[in-house]
Formats: sequence, C-alpha cells, structure tokens
Amino acid sequence: MKKQDLQTAIKTVIEHTFTSITNLYNKQGATTRLIFPQYTHGSNKGKLRVSEQELRQLFIEELNRYADETGTIWQYSVETPTNEKYKFPEKGTPKVVKNGVSGRFDLTIWVDGKMAVIIEFKAGNAAPHEYDKDLCKLDNPMEGEKDTTMRYFINVLEDSYQTTIENICSKIRTGKKGKESVHLWILSMGVHTQKNRFKKEFVY
Repeated sequence: MKKQDLQTAIKTVIEHTFTSITNLYNKQGATTRLIFPQYTHGSNKGKLRVSEQELRQLFIEELNRYADETGTIWQYSVETPTNEKYKFPEKGTPKVVKNGVSGRFDLTIWVDGKMAVIIEFKAGNAAPHEYDKDLCKLDNPMEGEKDTTMRYFINVLEDSYQTTIENICSKIRTGKKGKESVHLWILSMGVHTQKNRFKKEFVY
C-alpha cells in the first residue's frame, strides 16, 4: 500500500470516527454498541465520562469497517511497546535514556509486517507535560520505519472555543523536538465548536 493511499485511508477513518463519537455523545444515530460511562461520585456525578479509551475503541471499529468495505489488508496493535526507553519525570522534559522504561503507543497499524502508522489519542485539554510525554515517543525517528512511518495525534474535546484549539496546537509545537511530521487532528463536540466540526489537519 502506497504511503499516499494509506494517508488517504487514515484520513477517512479519522473523519468517520469523529462522526461516530459525536453521534454517540449526542445520542443521535449511533452505530456502535459502545456507550460512555457516567461518573458516579463528586461534582460530575451523572455526567458522561469522555476519555481517550472511547476514542480509540471507535477508531478501531471504523478501521475494521473501512478494511472490510474496501478490502484493505492491514493489522493493528494496541498498547504497542516502544523500541526505545524513556524517562517521564513529573516535572521536567521527557527524554530517551538507556536506563529508562519502555513506553507504549496507544495504537499502531501494520502493513506488510512493518509499522506503518503510530497513533496517540487524547481526550480534553490536558496539561502540557501529558502532551510532552506522547510527543517524546511519537516524534522519535527510532520508533517505526525511518521516513515511512506516519505519526498521528488525535484529540477529542467535549467543548471548545477558538482559544482552546490554539492552546492545544501551541502545546504540540512546544513539545515537539524532532523533525518527524506529526499529524494533529482535533474534534470538538460541544456547542462552541467551530462551524467545521472536523478541524483541519495540522501537520507539524
């Protein structure tokens, strides 16, 4: 599968995932058995809990649906161990270290036995160090196949303003240290979302 064709396929899967999770969130025409759990305690009691786990699960469902409909041949792995070891301090900059710990990628897609796509998922507008940890792994050229593996960061928000999108983009730019291209997709499902719900793809 050519890289350009794979990129087009991933774009389609992302857009379908955004439609699926938005319909599920708004309880409108959901095409999945998945549901959002509810908080049972505290100030959020009774509210839906939206996490990266639901985002990843729906992405996998759409990935499989796309493969079935188009005859695309690929495989995927969840919580894929990294090649390198890392240090993720509570304060300070995450980095590659020989005596560190193995990280995990949320999802990887494999084509012809090679890691063709690496994906990290995020829900909400997380703290900068949470983005830094994911980017340290995602932006490392030693992860995946040099010059061919595509890298994606997919972020879902329950609600947002223009400043929220800009804030996340800023965190990605600040946390990115290497030269690898990272494709950032952001979805806001709430009432303050922009007219185009499928935010354009930012490539860093």
